Amino acid sequence: MAGIVFEVGPVAVSEWVDGALKIGVDQQGEEGTGRTLESLQPLGLFARPNDPTTNELGEVQTAAGALYGNKGDDQFVMPLGDPALIGRIPQGSKGSTTIYNGTGAFLSLGGGVEKGSTMLYVPYVQDDADKSMALSIDVQTAGSQNVQLIHGEGHSFKMLATGEVMLTNRGGDAYLQVDDDGVKIAGNTTIVGGVVVGNAPTAQQLPLGPDLMTWIGQVNAALGALNAVGGAPTAGANFPAVIVPTAVPILTTLLSASPTP
Repeated sequence: MAGIVFEVGPVAVSEWVDGALKIGVDQQGEEGTGRTLESLQPLGLFARPNDPTTNELGEVQTAAGALYGNKGDDQFVMPLGDPALIGRIPQGSKGSTTIYNGTGAFLSLGGGVEKGSTMLYVPYVQDDADKSMALSIDVQTAGSQNVQLIHGEGHSFKMLATGEVMLTNRGGDAYLQVDDDGVKIAGNTTIVGGVVVGNAPTAQQLPLGPDLMTWIGQVNAALGALNAVGGAPTAGANFPAVIVPTAVPILTTLLSASPTP
């Protein structure tokens, strides 16, 4: 039985018909572009090409390619690469594989040079600015292997080969760092809920600054009143002199807490 003899042509249109993807090709001869063909796709991968780009005269400028051929009365088509998108994906090394879509997003699986490093890249537009999000798994350089998740606005999550785990804000000036030495937090911090510092079973409550300052003031006032009326013990053989405190504790502005959760 004769097989299919394929020819190459540009994709003209694609559409879903009764749950099947149909692709029309700008064929040579009488077939033209009016007929959409049954799409052949490799196992585990399904792609729908973009429509071709045209100029003001309606002439095709760029279009995805396709293989198309006949078997009896049936025609089949297999979409190929899109030259309009090739320049937007990385030039892979030997042994690499890149999967990309019509927006320029891609999944790049590195070959021998990158030693399997992988990147998922998704471009988008925000407020008329070109931005992108990326997930990178980089194992190319021994001792510098890392995993990074980077948002288009600049904030990121990183796991570095040094053992550091970093969670940063958009400007990079506020971050949470976990490493072999412990945890470091930079930036203004708000904790909703309780916090236990040190040994949890022996932890005790801490006084709130305003209440403590009020109590200190009341004690100082009481001692001053006793001295004023002569009711306080005076210096002698059995009693030391009573001196009203004048020092006032300073409350930090870098740490605050509520009375209850």
